Amino acid sequence: MEDPFSQYIKIPEPHRRPNAPIITISLRAADPRYVLNPTSLGVRIHTHRASDQKSSKEQDQPCILDWTGVEAGLLLFRHLPTGKYEPVTFEHIDSSTKPQPPHHLLGFSQLNIPDRWVLAPGNTTAPVHPRIERHAYHGLQPGERYEILWPGAEIPRWALRDVREATAPEPKAVPLVVPGGARCSFMLEGEREPAPMPRAWSPPPLEQTDRVPGAPVLTVELKATTSHWNPRKYFPITWTITYHGTAGREDDPPDNPRPITFRAYNFRTYGTFRAYRQRYEDGEWESYDEDGGYTFPSGPDDPHQVNVGKEREKAGFISLRPGQTYSRSVHLYSQDDLPRHPATGEILRYRFKGCVLDWWDWGTLDNHVDTVVTVPGFLGGEVLEPSDNGGRARAVVPASNLVELTVV
Repeated sequence: MEDPFSQYIKIPEPHRRPNAPIITISLRAADPRYVLNPTSLGVRIHTHRASDQKSSKEQDQPCILDWTGVEAGLLLFRHLPTGKYEPVTFEHIDSSTKPQPPHHLLGFSQLNIPDRWVLAPGNTTAPVHPRIERHAYHGLQPGERYEILWPGAEIPRWALRDVREATAPEPKAVPLVVPGGARCSFMLEGEREPAPMPRAWSPPPLEQTDRVPGAPVLTVELKATTSHWNPRKYFPITWTITYHGTAGREDDPPDNPRPITFRAYNFRTYGTFRAYRQRYEDGEWESYDEDGGYTFPSGPDDPHQVNVGKEREKAGFISLRPGQTYSRSVHLYSQDDLPRHPATGEILRYRFKGCVLDWWDWGTLDNHVDTVVTVPGFLGGEVLEPSDNGGRARAVVPASNLVELTVV
């Protein structure tokens, strides 16, 4: 009887190459009756390296596999009442996103496993628990049986050597073959749980119309050196503050050439920068808040005084003249700054949503060698004294531009 999955096996067993490590991948269902949840698939991936028939000094070395850039993944199929199988299809929200093959579920770049595997002869690795990609989650239904398949892959970057060597393996002319064919089945039970939805942010981003006449005009611009993000790595971004002068009446250009000194604390509080992703049901953009966000205590615990002109940037105080800028480069990470489980091809957005300065004054840092403010002593917080910023106008910094990044 013909194997219904043979057409989907990219690399069959006979494609193994002689005198190369024998690597085998197997799949096992953690429970054949599985209740869907958005972070796991109930399947374990096991990797095994067989002992080489002809032992040599080189063959006895650990085998290092580097999956960077390898197009490898698991294929998912639905078991039909007729006894046949069909590839699982899932929703594509954004038409500009390159469509994935209809039967593709999980790419290795999206699994919670390291890029580099180290296998000793005859050693079986610890099991890997793949998770469901965000778009594919809605393609699965309770009460149905599914089959998951490993189609095989070729790994150009591999080596037999001491694991203490720090450099990654260089691509070889002959890649290492890991044949396909491993598969297992499972059935979903119960009702499908709703996918976790990002929470709407509150308050909304500040606009230019929120500025107050007589206050300094500051803007923030975000720049990124790349538009692609691997969730297992950081995403570099730079934000730049520019001082333009003083706000006048509506539609009036900024004027007043006086320099200002301000506290940058409000640019670094949680929630000032936010990521966006699209909602499942209608594709609308909504800010993403992992697990509802978190807050730090900011009460007046052990308040202390800070000299603005002496402690300067060490205490978070910055001085700018009209036209001058202040920049800071940061690294954004999954879960902390960006969604924890994005789908391959998903487009995310990131922006500074705006803030109100808790303290600012005219003049440079040199003009404020005698200026003292009182701040909380525990994990920072807004200035306690002067509580009204000395009666000066409320300085509103509006939201920045949006930076788009595509998950790879």
